[in-house]
Amino acid sequence: MIIRYFEMEDGKIDKDWKSLEEISPNLPLAVVTAEDQKFEEHFGFDLDAIEKAVKYNEKHKGRK
Repeated sequence: MIIRYFEMEDGKIDKDWKSLEEISPNLPLAVVTAEDQKFEEHFGFDLDAIEKAVKYNEKHKGRK
């Protein structure tokens, strides 16, 4: 969106919101999987990633 902002002559980004019924049913899943590529394998909780994060946080406790 930042790139589009600078491409616009007036520097204004127009948004036209659509209801879920008006967009492809694949879009919501695409958005989720863009954030979490293993989403369809674990259906919401990536236990391996959570365990890895816990171990990392324990090891790096108190660091800033």
